Amino acid sequence: MPKVVIEYIAKQLDVSPDRFDEYSWGGKEKTYTRNHQNIRDLFSFRELIGKDNDSI
Repeated sequence: MPKVVIEYIAKQLDVSPDRFDEYSWGGKEKTYTRNHQNIRDLFSFRELIGKDNDSI
């Protein structure tokens, strides 16, 4: 991701752009996976499954 984009978003969120480097993108513990689950829980969503595509 371009540094200018990270800096722009960080400024909007009032956080340091260095926080982006702390985000765990791989390995065993994936921060984004945990964040996705937290969002689904908050809004009572569930993960998309194959059957969902059939109903479209």
